[in-house]
Amino acid sequence: MKQLLLFFVLMVSVPLQAADKHGGVGELKDGVLHVSATDADQLLNAGSEIIVLDVRTEQEHQAGKIKPGININYYADTFEADLAKLDKTKTYLVHCRSGVRSGRTLPIMQRLGFDNIIHLDGGIKAWWERQKE
Repeated sequence: MKQLLLFFVLMVSVPLQAADKHGGVGELKDGVLHVSATDADQLLNAGSEIIVLDVRTEQEHQAGKIKPGININYYADTFEADLAKLDKTKTYLVHCRSGVRSGRTLPIMQRLGFDNIIHLDGGIKAWWERQKE
């Protein structure tokens, strides 16, 4: 019984620590911190060492970026292999145009061993809309 209780405490507390690590912003779902564009902006400007991971095509990436980061094309044949080359101990803010491709990237990253993943809900479209406000 003690082992079961310990397992439960660990399963609940580890994700909460991950959310607290970033000031309590966003919502933790399936081990990934989901944030709005406003929350993402706050996190990036807080001086944290978050790496922006853009999974759009190179053309889309060149048309506009959130900030310097990494671009790995979701549609490339080497997509998963390219992701696997990244430092899994770093924290990544993953985005695409609208959130679909980046949303599909999350389980791939988790399967590859990434633990610190932040998803920009709504993608760069939400980022640009926030800029207009």
